[in-house]
Amino acid sequence: MKEELRKNYINYEIEMKEGEDEIFLFEELIMILNKRYNKQVVVLVDEYDKPILDVIEDRTQAEEVRKTLKGFYSVLKGLDRYIRFVLVTGVSKFAKVSL
Repeated sequence: MKEELRKNYINYEIEMKEGEDEIFLFEELIMILNKRYNKQVVVLVDEYDKPILDVIEDRTQAEEVRKTLKGFYSVLKGLDRYIRFVLVTGVSKFAKVSL
């Protein structure tokens, strides 16, 4: 997740604060882009469930990844005023992943 965030920081020429966690960086990126362009941000997430699928054989690790993703995506709920649209797609047919 951090590497994908890094790519976006570079793409938009924003200095990324080293040592910060992914949740902070995601929230900061959305707010900076909103302020810079004076427009609400569109968030597109493809294959949100891939990190879980990569460790699905290990139930404990899969649950840890799910918790991490839940915290990461929970940022979106509190940023309604900065966000115009969110589209999240997955590669599997999870009915209740609870993210």
